[in-house]
Amino acid sequence: MTATPAPSPVLPSPTAAAASTPPTLTTTAYPVGADGPIGLAVADGTVWVIAADGGRLVAVDPVAGTSRSFDVGPWGTHVLVPDPDEVLVARFDTGGVGQPLAIVTPSSGVVGGLATGSLAGFDLTSDGRLWGLGTEGQVVVVDAARTQVVGRTAIDVNPNEHLDAVAAGDAFFASSDTTSVRRLEGEDPEVTAEIETGGGIPLSLAGGLVWGARADELWAIDPASNAVTERNALTGLAEILDLAVDGGRAWIAARKPGRIGVVVGLELASGRVVGEVPVALPAGVEIDGDTVWVVNYDGDELLRIDQPPA
Repeated sequence: MTATPAPSPVLPSPTAAAASTPPTLTTTAYPVGADGPIGLAVADGTVWVIAADGGRLVAVDPVAGTSRSFDVGPWGTHVLVPDPDEVLVARFDTGGVGQPLAIVTPSSGVVGGLATGSLAGFDLTSDGRLWGLGTEGQVVVVDAARTQVVGRTAIDVNPNEHLDAVAAGDAFFASSDTTSVRRLEGEDPEVTAEIETGGGIPLSLAGGLVWGARADELWAIDPASNAVTERNALTGLAEILDLAVDGGRAWIAARKPGRIGVVVGLELASGRVVGEVPVALPAGVEIDGDTVWVVNYDGDELLRIDQPPA
């Protein structure tokens, strides 16, 4: 597939930060060219965006100003990039088109797949296996070669809530908004710990900890002890949509009361808010060094936020 130029990046007027966030954060918008961008991953300078409504996986090169688009079918929500020539997409429904696990080979443009059952979240454990969480709490394990399902089990979730999962070492941590976090492991997957956090996802791995959040608190689980060892209070938020943690900061995609979209940066050591950017519907967030990437579902765009200095 031939790369096609992306529309020129649009630099919006500086947005005034909230009173509690003095730095004015610079943002740059990149139109995605597909409807409903909802998830993203960053690898080797490329931002991979999954557009749920448009059924497209879009590879954006912000430096070159180019993009490539792959047809993976609708309702994909999560992206993983295990290596430069393998990109994985989790789909919560297929509508009869393709498979719930879409497997993209960028060098050839081939899109394959595997019949895993619906996927509401997934991640790779350190042994190379792919673990997925289904919309009804199904847990599925795919071999490292991505050729077959090698294990299945299930956990209790509230299916009308947000669901998410993340791997830490050879363990897989999964939950829905108000259920406890379950730790699963083994060749035949089983729950080896149940951790009560008080509620909240999404889940993110950083600094050896499994992070999650609800509207009033950011927390972290230490996989060595299965205990919640970090807690940071959050204020002014009504709903957490996504979360990324790196470099001593958390960037939270959220909604305020009244369904007002916002991305908030938090310094973990002090709890200080380092920046806040209004985004209509910030569905996904990732940190790449000094840059925070956000997908705006309502605006069909990818946003770059330059982090303020420490």
